[in-house]
Amino acid sequence: MQKLWFGAAGTSFGLCVALIGVDAARNESNPYYSLWGSPLAAGVYVTAAIGFGSLICALFNLRFPDLGRRRLREQARVKFPHQPSSAQGNDVLGEYHLKRIKKISAASGYTRAEKQRLLASYYGRRIQISGIVVEVGEWAGSSSRVTVRTCVRNFTAFMNFSDRETFDRYLSILGPRQQVTVVGQIEQMEPNSIVLVNCEIVSIT
Repeated sequence: MQKLWFGAAGTSFGLCVALIGVDAARNESNPYYSLWGSPLAAGVYVTAAIGFGSLICALFNLRFPDLGRRRLREQARVKFPHQPSSAQGNDVLGEYHLKRIKKISAASGYTRAEKQRLLASYYGRRIQISGIVVEVGEWAGSSSRVTVRTCVRNFTAFMNFSDRETFDRYLSILGPRQQVTVVGQIEQMEPNSIVLVNCEIVSIT
């Protein structure tokens, strides 16, 4: 945004100089010539004012680059529905199940086959997870991955979003340390992480 303001300031000042040059050329033979009384004086003043205002805006955005992003975050927080349709049913798992998944997948007393058997019923289920944003991946063709530090200690959630509108409107303005609550479908479970697909945002704070 500051580039646009700098561009507007430069254009305005350039036009201002051009107007002064044109007017001076028209009146160079007049010994009483003065820019203050020139027919183009008003245009010069207005153009200079626009350029000065654009320069101030550019410098302000350069000094406080987070303000625009903060405003977008506030809009997202206000406008986003607190409960997507998928989170309204009783079949959505919660924090208890996330802790159980962590406990089973990280346990040393089970073989890999036993873990697979115990966790089999969780695959494909939808779960609601809250956590702190660590990273938001760029839109890569058909999806974006959000990395979240969950409420379960040393357990990370990788949330894959496939809705471009959700990415443009909400994910692209998420910053580190913001808290999100998401409902997604369990695709993969590891000792220290879980992977969700078809994710929907419940809330952003």
